[in-house]
Amino acid sequence: MSTRVIPYENLTWAELDSLNRDKTVILVAVAPMEQHGYHLPLGTDFFECITIMERVGEELKEKVSDLNVLMYPPIPVGTGTMDKTGTVEFRQETVKNIIYELGQSLAIYGFKHIIVLGCHGAPTFAVAIEEACEELNQQYGDIIFPPMGYYLSQIFVSRPKDAPEEIRQMAERFPRDWHAGFGETSMMLNINPELVKDYRKCEPVEVDVIKLLDRKAADRYGKGLGHFGYPAQSSKQFGKLMLDYAIKVLTKMSINFLKRENYKQYLHTPYWNLPHLRTKSEKQR
Repeated sequence: MSTRVIPYENLTWAELDSLNRDKTVILVAVAPMEQHGYHLPLGTDFFECITIMERVGEELKEKVSDLNVLMYPPIPVGTGTMDKTGTVEFRQETVKNIIYELGQSLAIYGFKHIIVLGCHGAPTFAVAIEEACEELNQQYGDIIFPPMGYYLSQIFVSRPKDAPEEIRQMAERFPRDWHAGFGETSMMLNINPELVKDYRKCEPVEVDVIKLLDRKAADRYGKGLGHFGYPAQSSKQFGKLMLDYAIKVLTKMSINFLKRENYKQYLHTPYWNLPHLRTKSEKQR
């Protein structure tokens, strides 16, 4: 089978079985249905995740010779979401189990390059995926890699030196852009502008990030609007910068994983070392 980005669901079992396991990577996008204010759709994280997965897949196809890139059907689940009509909240254990059982189902057939793209910044979401990947890697050898949405969200916190200057400047000018603000709105203006309502009328909503751990944060701290940040500052151009930078970072991390070189630094977020963020099953061990 020729090297190309392939929808997993389009293959027969025999076509899948014929692939060289050493030269096949399976990308998995995971993101919740969650309220994103009055101006963005419930599927904002989901749409972002699919776009990132597709573009990372294309980059891997171009940069790694003889690589088969498969895209597993995106999984619309999440935990640690913000409550409003339409948000679908799963238990943390459920998210962990979905990723674990998916990875196990692939591992038993010999697939050993699985990359989970989780596009949601909640600590419990990150830890659920990390726990699943940790258990799979212990059982089958390092086969699954979780380059979390956490690393993308840190663009606005750590302002990495290799980020475009405009991104770093915006992060400095508007340091509390957490949810459905100019970052996500700008990306959605690139991904599907028809789904973006009049963001220019959105007033700024500032809050300390720790308060976003409260599922009722939108009503308790966000005036009931559903966004935290500065949507009115959004632009399609800025969204392109963000997406391009995200693709660059995640592609580099993914290639490191495929080569098994300098990738373990990305296996866990800082949340991993906080026991109270673990799943119930982990806490009881």
